[in-house]
Amino acid sequence: MDNIFIVRQIIEKCHEFTLELHNTFIDYTQAFDSVFRDKIIKCLNKYKIPSKLIKLIARTLQDTKAKTIQKSLK
Repeated sequence: MDNIFIVRQIIEKCHEFTLELHNTFIDYTQAFDSVFRDKIIKCLNKYKIPSKLIKLIARTLQDTKAKTIQKSLK
């Protein structure tokens, strides 16, 4: 709940001060490791996403590792 509150506060403050805001939400619980990360950046460039956003997204992908953990329901 705290995360939702913080995001809402950021949105409200940007609206209050008429600041431009870009949000990126990434669900790392999905099978994100099966995506070729360099292809993501190429696609973003292809669709003319602003370079500042591409750099931010690239940083979230840089040096990340995924691990699947199987939990027992016993």
